[in-house]
Amino acid sequence: LAVGPVLAFWFDFLEWLLPGRRKRAIAARTALDQSLQVPFCISMIFALSSLAEGHGLDYCRKKIDDKLFDTWRNCLVVFVPAQVINQGLVPLKYRVLFQAIISFFWDTYLSIVSHSVTAAPILAPPPLLPL
Repeated sequence: LAVGPVLAFWFDFLEWLLPGRRKRAIAARTALDQSLQVPFCISMIFALSSLAEGHGLDYCRKKIDDKLFDTWRNCLVVFVPAQVINQGLVPLKYRVLFQAIISFFWDTYLSIVSHSVTAAPILAPPPLLPL
């Protein structure tokens, strides 16, 4: 519930800032998305879920400090390709829906990471197919 409105505003802002379907605009929107919005949303999810579980702000800060970087790095493996498709092929009015479908599976992973004792396991990118 918290991420949807943020994404709706964010995608509108990105499209306003860097309009079009040219490769440069798609790459720039994807880079801004992954470098600014993603760490913010991962931190927000870790904090809100921890607060909902009854933990305090110190716990939230520690969880973010301990898990944000590895989780963000893993997110890049999933969401860079997804965002290139989203920003390049999906009409603006459907981008939040596309993101929500991908996020359904990502949120399962986030829940596992959020509740694990150790840092996020590192996801390996898929192997390249031989030409």
